[in-house]
Amino acid sequence: MRSHLILWVTALAAMHVPAAAQPKPDPADVKFRRSEALNYAHALGDRLQKFHNALVAADALTGLGGAVCRDECQSVVYFNDGHGNFTRKQPFGPPGSSTRAMAVADFDGDGRLDIAACHEGLGLFVYFNTGKGNFGPGVKIAGGDALPYSMLAADLNNDGRPEIIVGYVGAPGAIYFNDGSGRNYSRVAFGDSQGAIYGLAAGDLDGDGYLDIVAARSDAPSMVFFSRPVR
Repeated sequence: MRSHLILWVTALAAMHVPAAAQPKPDPADVKFRRSEALNYAHALGDRLQKFHNALVAADALTGLGGAVCRDECQSVVYFNDGHGNFTRKQPFGPPGSSTRAMAVADFDGDGRLDIAACHEGLGLFVYFNTGKGNFGPGVKIAGGDALPYSMLAADLNNDGRPEIIVGYVGAPGAIYFNDGSGRNYSRVAFGDSQGAIYGLAAGDLDGDGYLDIVAARSDAPSMVFFSRPVR
C-alpha cells in the first residue's frame, strides 16, 4: 500500500493579490514542486461547483442528518426514518465541545458510515458506527494544537480507504493517511501557514487517476495540490 503522495502545488490567481505577494510553501512540510501561478481560478469554478454538488448529493444518500455543535455543546446525529422524518437522535463526541469541522465516510471498511470530527482544543477523532444505531466513544487521531476550519474525507492513494484532510487557521493543512483499519493514520502536512483553509474539495483535475486537493483560503491565495504516487 502506498501511504504517501507527493503533492505538486499551484496557486490559484487571486483577483487582488499580486504574484509577488503570494506566500511560498515550506518544502520541509511535504514533498512537492511549485509551478507558475496560473490564472485559471474562474475556469475551475464550474468544476468546484460540481465537486460541491457531488458532496451534497452523497450526504443526502446517507440516511443521516447531523447537527454539529460549534460552540461548547453536544453534537448529534438525526436518523432518517425513510420518509424524511428525523425524529430519533444520537449524541456523539464530548458534551461540551466546539466541533469546527466533520466528515462522513466508511473509514474501517465495514460498510457503515463513520464520523470524523475536529473539536477545537481537543483534536481529531473518528467515531465508528456500531451498526446498532449509535456511534462509539471516539478514537483520537491527532491533537488540537491548531484551530481546525474545514475537513474532507477522500481516498487519495487508491487503496479503497478514505484519508482525512483537515484545513487549519494559521497552520499548514494536514492529510491523515488511513492504514486501512480506520484507527491508525500517518500525518503529512501540505501548504503553508498563511490565512485559513475554509473549504476543501477533491477531484482528479489532471486525469492521472489520483484525486487532487483544492483548498479555498481567506487572507491568502487558494491552492491546488496535485497528487503523485511515491515511486
